[in-house]
Amino acid sequence: MLLIIFIAIGVALIVAGGVIIAQSFSDYGSDFSIGKAVATGALFVGGLALIFIGFGWREIGAGQVGVKTRFGAVQEGTLLPGLHLIIPSNDGNTVLDGRVQAYNFEDIESVTRDLKSVQLYGLINFRNDSAKADRIQHEVGHPGDKAQKFFHRPT
Repeated sequence: MLLIIFIAIGVALIVAGGVIIAQSFSDYGSDFSIGKAVATGALFVGGLALIFIGFGWREIGAGQVGVKTRFGAVQEGTLLPGLHLIIPSNDGNTVLDGRVQAYNFEDIESVTRDLKSVQLYGLINFRNDSAKADRIQHEVGHPGDKAQKFFHRPT
């Protein structure tokens, strides 16, 4: 929601600058003064700055933890739940869920000690340690394939 507000205000400032220019040149005589040029420039720069800042807000929800990246490299520390300002051109963030999650595994074939074949299925409850989210992101990777990497044996 905050992003939409910043973008709307930024676009409105840019449009206001365009209106000032259009009104100044609507007459045949050009009366575009230095004051109008400064005001128009300030409106354009202010509008672009608000749009840029609007894209820089990231929200981390309750029960989640954020991991900040700069140019794709994981930064040390985590982002706690709340609103955070990042530089959109070179920073990013990944949100990990800190709540208990379930991983269901089925049809795992194994052999007992007395060489009888068994098929396993079950459910594992796990939770990401919020304090170590940056390390998890750095060592494991994208959160979508995390359970696969943690619980599956290589074939």
